[in-house]
Amino acid sequence: MKAKAPKKRILFIVNPIAGVRSKVGIPDLIEQEIDKQQYDCHIAYTQFAGHAVFLTREAVEKQLYDVVVAVGGDGSVNEVASQLVDTPVALGIVPLGSGNGLARKLGIPMQQRAAIQTLNHCHTTPVDVGVINNRYFFSNAGIGYSAQVAARFAGRKNRGMSGYAFTIATGLSRYHPVSCQIACNNSNFEVHAFDITFNNSGQFGYGMGLTPNSNLSDGQMELSIVRHFPLYQIFWVVLLFLINRLYKSRYLKEIEMQQASLCCSTPLQAQIDGDPVFIDDRFEVQIKQLALKVVVPDKDR
Repeated sequence: MKAKAPKKRILFIVNPIAGVRSKVGIPDLIEQEIDKQQYDCHIAYTQFAGHAVFLTREAVEKQLYDVVVAVGGDGSVNEVASQLVDTPVALGIVPLGSGNGLARKLGIPMQQRAAIQTLNHCHTTPVDVGVINNRYFFSNAGIGYSAQVAARFAGRKNRGMSGYAFTIATGLSRYHPVSCQIACNNSNFEVHAFDITFNNSGQFGYGMGLTPNSNLSDGQMELSIVRHFPLYQIFWVVLLFLINRLYKSRYLKEIEMQQASLCCSTPLQAQIDGDPVFIDDRFEVQIKQLALKVVVPDKDR
């Protein structure tokens, strides 16, 4: 008689303040939908910014779990996933944030119940990981207007799609482009840009992005440079972004790359997976190939 496979251990890390949807019913939903024949299940709640990092690190160091699930938005996913890089522990995602860029790219359902059911199949795939000055990113990282939007959006109470679109559209007339020297693909060039973004998933969230053809497992990322454009083109550029067509604009330059170095005049506001940060005036960006295991929908089912 074939021996029964041991149960996998799964930890749900819930960010109670992520995004726009209530987290009140999450424990009951997990209890209803998770396959208890397959998993021993535990739930932890984050209590402060960065708490998910400590919870995940402990889970990895003590070899407590086979899967750690980020229940929240792209910021929560980044905190959890950053501790799972180059480990055998798989990342799961129940997307409850605002934009949910990485989850959308991976095809993970936006509905809570369906996302939890996806975990029951435990179908994993390896994905690439971006690195910017020793910090990991999984969707994108950048400087310029996307960083300004991230900083302003983080302070908004209305964090739905309408709030995101409003944040993008306002502040454009007061924005000043960034100037950087870039070394990439054995060439050096200077840019005076509206935005500079390194794309792994190609998603900012809400299905919008600069490089929709980005592949999470091709061993490279796309450097997108949105050139400075005349003020009278603002409406057109914003519209193209909102309908996911900015990559067709003459103002966007896309470069496939594995590593780049940037030198700017001053330290800058940046964004990493949608979270605002400050970064040194000199920084390195590179790709780690297939360094993270992620639970995704099984397309054969």
